[in-house]
Amino acid sequence: VEHIQNLHVGEAVLKDPFLKHDATSQLALLNEEQYQAGIEKIKQDITNTKGQVVFRSEIQVKMFMGIKS
Repeated sequence: VEHIQNLHVGEAVLKDPFLKHDATSQLALLNEEQYQAGIEKIKQDITNTKGQVVFRSEIQVKMFMGIKS
């Protein structure tokens, strides 16, 4: 299990690789319109706070592996 915690202030969040549409299964389930609406909301929050908004993310990555014998 990998536990990833990120903290981004302002526009730095837009460079987060976990924000890409295909980066996580949750984002991959969104259609392009839904994904872009979310990105626009993030950009609006950045504008509304003059770049001082703080974005926190916490992701747990679990991997299971099986071996066929």
